[in-house]
Amino acid sequence: MSKVRIWDGGEPRLFTRYEDARAPLADPRVSSDSTRDGYPVQSAIRRGSSNRTGSM
Repeated sequence: MSKVRIWDGGEPRLFTRYEDARAPLADPRVSSDSTRDGYPVQSAIRRGSSNRTGSM
């Protein structure tokens, strides 16, 4: 596992080994519940770019 810095300054974790990627699935501190404190939110810039339709 490595901490990486992305374009918006966030620092997600990057898992490259199978065992490392499976470990968080069994960890109660990791959740997909968006109502929990610390849940990552999409930045305003990213939200704006996802609303594009791709048509000209």
